[in-house]
Amino acid sequence: MLGGVLVGSRSQSVQRWWEHRRALWRVSPGELVELQKHGTVSESLKACAVLAQEEALALTDALGGADALSEQRMVLIQDTARLGLVLRAVMARFLQGDGDPELASRVASITGARRASLQALGLDRVSKELDLQSYLAEAAKDRADRPNSSDPDGSSAGALTPTPCSGSGGAEGGSS
Repeated sequence: MLGGVLVGSRSQSVQRWWEHRRALWRVSPGELVELQKHGTVSESLKACAVLAQEEALALTDALGGADALSEQRMVLIQDTARLGLVLRAVMARFLQGDGDPELASRVASITGARRASLQALGLDRVSKELDLQSYLAEAAKDRADRPNSSDPDGSSAGALTPTPCSGSGGAEGGSS
């Protein structure tokens, strides 16, 4: 290392590694078509799907929990999460390209539809009334539902790998 910069073959191997990672993160137009037409989630979009699922759970909790929601609101939550998945995928594709106006228009349309869904659900958090017994029962159920893991927070090492939907998008590591 010279002044914080890798030199020689080590620098080339790091560059090849980043190029390989970027290729894995790349979202192709075909993947967008498969997602939108058939709901098929490709390998590069799995992180987006996980975020959409987490978003649906967070919205459900913010609105008072699954037992406090009507079927109509549950459908809106699922639709909002699906829109979030498609938005993340289209945004990842847009950011990889050269500013395709068609993709920009799709991002704007999906964002507007998502905003309308969120407004229909309500933007305020709904508190849940619990007594001590209910709270303890819910906490015990949450502990029982968690998968056994050696990580205290239940996270996995795979969650640390940046993907197009994790916010890192392969942007670190310099330019190609």
